[in-house]
Amino acid sequence: MKGQQVVVRAFGGEALIRRVWSADDVAVYITDDKQLGLLLAGKEAIQPIGIHRRDVFKFRSEKVGELVSGTVAWSEMELWDGTD
Repeated sequence: MKGQQVVVRAFGGEALIRRVWSADDVAVYITDDKQLGLLLAGKEAIQPIGIHRRDVFKFRSEKVGELVSGTVAWSEMELWDGTD
């Protein structure tokens, strides 16, 4: 789970690719690649941000084009459950 790529639905429906730090029943705590590296190394870093689970989706490489272009069909995205 830690370090797994996910897609986050941010304010305004913007899609962001982030990394999982941890999760609980309500939220997934995410960070970016740079901060993940610092956290894993035990160095000073920006703390992960909690995002409600309903806004965190599985990262699929075949969807990268949609993510980059901003044409994500959120209803077709699969919620992240921590298994892959």
